[in-house]
Amino acid sequence: WQSVNHTKVNTLGQEVDITLDLENVFNASGNATLSRRGRSTFTVSYCHLHQNKDEKEYLQSQYSLEYLRHKLTAQLKLHLVARLDWLGSYRYQDRMGSYTDTQGTVCDYHPYSVVDSRLSWTADTYSIYIDANNLTGHRYVDYGNVPQPGAWFKAGFKYSF
Repeated sequence: WQSVNHTKVNTLGQEVDITLDLENVFNASGNATLSRRGRSTFTVSYCHLHQNKDEKEYLQSQYSLEYLRHKLTAQLKLHLVARLDWLGSYRYQDRMGSYTDTQGTVCDYHPYSVVDSRLSWTADTYSIYIDANNLTGHRYVDYGNVPQPGAWFKAGFKYSF
């Protein structure tokens, strides 16, 4: 196989992002401020793409037109107390194209959803966090026939000098 450009790919799409500052919403309704230090927000993003290209009969592509046709994300960030924040994320992806599995079978990509979460404590010079990724443990294949892990967790510590 050799990577070369044999034709032109046309891409057309749209993207929209909406962020709602929950502190302003609650303050407008007369309720107490959610926090004095951090912001609580809700964000939704959507992207839709369409690509096309001239196919050449004598060429076989390993990767052409394997793009995300639909991608929807939603994030809810809550400033809970003092320095404690929680972030919940949802992602839906629908990839176009196909891949060859380990048995040599050509398979179409299937849409999938992933839910992630993060709990973090942030001070002036450091932060501590716990991440939980793919909470539903959904098994899926992403670009290039790379199997993605089920549920996985990590913890971390950041320090600023």
